Amino acid sequence: MHQALRISEILVEIFSHLSHIPLNTSLSRKSLAALARTCKSFCDPAMDQLWSVLDNIGPLLNCVTRIRPMLSPYTVGFRIDDSDLFSQDEAQQFLRHVPRVRSLSVHDSRLLGFLKSDFHIKTCLLPRLLTLSWNVLFHKYRDFISLFLPPTLRHCHLGITPQVHSIVKYVAAHCPVLESLYIVPTCEDFTYMEPDEFSKLSDAVRSCTLQLVELCCPLLDPAGWKYLSNLPTLATLTMNADLQDGVRYDSFASLCGWDDLNVTPFLNLTTLSFRMTHKSGTLTPRIIATLLQLSEFPSLKEFELCFGGMPWKGADSLFHALSRFKAYRTLERITVSFHGPPTVLEHSGNPLLMIRQFFCFTQLRYLRLAVHRPTHLDDALFLEAMSSWPHIESLELQDPYPCTPTLTFRGLFAALRLCPHLHTLQVSVNSVNIDVDREAESFQHPSLQNLHLCSSRIKSAKISNDIALLVFSRLPRVCEVRCECTSGGWSLWAKVNRRLSSLKYTRSRELS
Repeated sequence: MHQALRISEILVEIFSHLSHIPLNTSLSRKSLAALARTCKSFCDPAMDQLWSVLDNIGPLLNCVTRIRPMLSPYTVGFRIDDSDLFSQDEAQQFLRHVPRVRSLSVHDSRLLGFLKSDFHIKTCLLPRLLTLSWNVLFHKYRDFISLFLPPTLRHCHLGITPQVHSIVKYVAAHCPVLESLYIVPTCEDFTYMEPDEFSKLSDAVRSCTLQLVELCCPLLDPAGWKYLSNLPTLATLTMNADLQDGVRYDSFASLCGWDDLNVTPFLNLTTLSFRMTHKSGTLTPRIIATLLQLSEFPSLKEFELCFGGMPWKGADSLFHALSRFKAYRTLERITVSFHGPPTVLEHSGNPLLMIRQFFCFTQLRYLRLAVHRPTHLDDALFLEAMSSWPHIESLELQDPYPCTPTLTFRGLFAALRLCPHLHTLQVSVNSVNIDVDREAESFQHPSLQNLHLCSSRIKSAKISNDIALLVFSRLPRVCEVRCECTSGGWSLWAKVNRRLSSLKYTRSRELS
């Protein structure tokens, strides 16, 4: 062994880099175990890495010789009775490696049966735990979470279960340095919450004296929202309205005084997300629109809306609220995803207004719109958009409708002159007729690397060659043009990329 490896500080530094390597594969874990057996110097650092992340408490229970056969994958439907409780010696076997655990997921309530009240440890089992994911559905095991809440805990993920508010209060009381708290649905059967549970959860969050940096939870009542707005450490907030029964949720929301909510500051919030990808009623988008209009967000950089199963009228109100968003001076990243019924989208209002409602965000660097409705982006509108976003680096406008686009290549390249930092672009372009003279203009974009032309269609092999030459001459950093089209249209786009590859190969040979 190299002499440098005998210096403990150097060895610890080397093993610290293993924390960035995924260890969830059997081969990786076997390699670490073999390394631990190599020599005494390697044993502790390798074992620390091997036990640092656990998907469940099964590996710890496997350390108990008597219990190990019961945990075999071939043992089906085992039951735990009083004779299965740990003896004093078995408790020490179980605790052998717990100081090494940094991240733990607890989701199998059957295994918790081994840790009943007469377990020989009265304090937290994992004294150095940093991250806990708790998805135990059965109420009778709720109090077992106390065994996994050391004062060092910084990140906690809680599944939404009955009485989740009491768990939130318990976590807040025992984990004073907690930085991130996620309260999310566990599965469809257990995402339903009674109306009074929302109020209790909001009260539980407000009772926390934590210095939270990141929070993900259901949409709280006005008092809860007001509390969060005055939390000076909060930097990332995700409001998850993705619950199973939208009607019951809206009945709760309608009882709250959203109209009486005063302006809320959120001084240091940099990232805000609203997500509801399943069924929702009509009140939820109205509440979100109200929150956007009344909140200040002076530091906000990123904003996300992800919603579905909602009439377009509700989504349209959110777009309108965005245009009056007070964070328009600071926002750099916007993601909007809407998946609604096509029959509703066909009868929606003026589609041009949707794009224009984002023009006020002059600091925009990243914009992604996936709204499942035609954007009708033409040359003039695209030029206006690019002139509104001089710092834009990534623009993705998904257009699922296979109609002939109104944006031309001439309009595309005219607008690209205004955004020299753009590296990713996804739009639909009229590729039936090429209206650009390659010889007349010599413009080359300096940054664009990823070009996605959505459902743009090509009608002939000659057009394929013309597009390849055009991309090669104007967009020198683009190596492949991506698209979404039928199997028949894909062959012509494949010709574009083969021709583009050939041109780049010839150019590289000439330069060498």
